[in-house]
Amino acid sequence: MKSVLKIFVLFLFPVFATAQDEKNYEDSLLSALKNAANDTIRMDINRKLGFYHQDSDRDTALVYHQVQLALAEKLKLKLWEADACQQIAYCYSNKFRLSEAYENYMKALRIAEDPASAANGWGYSNFSYSKNPDEARQSIMGIIHFELAGFYSRTRDNKNKAFSHLSTAIEIGERLKNPKILSLASREMGVYYLNLNKTDSAFVYFQKALLYYKNSPYQKNLGNVYLQLGRYYIIKGNYDSAKYHLHNAIYENAANAATLLGMGVAQRSLGAAFIETSQLDSALVYTLLGQKIAYSVNDLPGKVVSFLQLGTIYKLKKEYPIAYYYLEKGKNLGDSLNNNYVD
Repeated sequence: MKSVLKIFVLFLFPVFATAQDEKNYEDSLLSALKNAANDTIRMDINRKLGFYHQDSDRDTALVYHQVQLALAEKLKLKLWEADACQQIAYCYSNKFRLSEAYENYMKALRIAEDPASAANGWGYSNFSYSKNPDEARQSIMGIIHFELAGFYSRTRDNKNKAFSHLSTAIEIGERLKNPKILSLASREMGVYYLNLNKTDSAFVYFQKALLYYKNSPYQKNLGNVYLQLGRYYIIKGNYDSAKYHLHNAIYENAANAATLLGMGVAQRSLGAAFIETSQLDSALVYTLLGQKIAYSVNDLPGKVVSFLQLGTIYKLKKEYPIAYYYLEKGKNLGDSLNNNYVD
């Protein structure tokens, strides 16, 4: 147990280092917003503030992206309007308000699919490092298709739609030679195959995602590739490799406060790996850490996994009353989420 806690303290160093940087960044944005000279600058800053809060406070992120949308419509900047709708949809999807998410994704896609949307290309380089306005328009399309795949993973019997959107995202990424789109979509294609237990195909896509990250200025979600490789190695029964990759996932996500959600998933997955090797104290430490993050960002699926995993740990420790308490909580919350899924 002591060694586990020492290791986690080491992982916290990047968190401490970046927390102040992140706060300084938010303060600088708020100051810039207060002193913004015009609506174009205000729109850009609201977008950045929305990104800042997306994975930690979705309600606040929604407010900023809705302001971004209103300003984009006022300024007739279609690229920014499409992007704002996409960001709003992402926030709604993670709040399990799936009807609102779908409506905004469809609006974003309709705008981005129209070549005329690139006519006013102000600020095009903000969109996936694009080199011109039409590339920005197509990049927004690629990210929308990538996120729609995640959206359809929360619907019943729509695996084919998820695959179709990921395939389209990869096609757009390859056409544009855009490593950000390719890294994200390849990772999620790997997750798609992993969930089908097609582990060889999953591993190929995870390796592709790592390669794209190495050639990209976009590094935010690198830790989530390590996370999925950790899941892959758990399924393969190679627990040493699983723990190695999950430790890397925690380190990478701890170094970027915007990926707190991914850090929680990595901690719970590491807890699962320790369950498989009967190291129950370590499993409990990491599962509780993952649960704490799930509560801090209101990650409902993360809460379900935490409850069920804690129930499993306590059952193996033969502490049956608390085991059944957590298993029942996990089942009840999981059932309530299933009722929110769309068809």
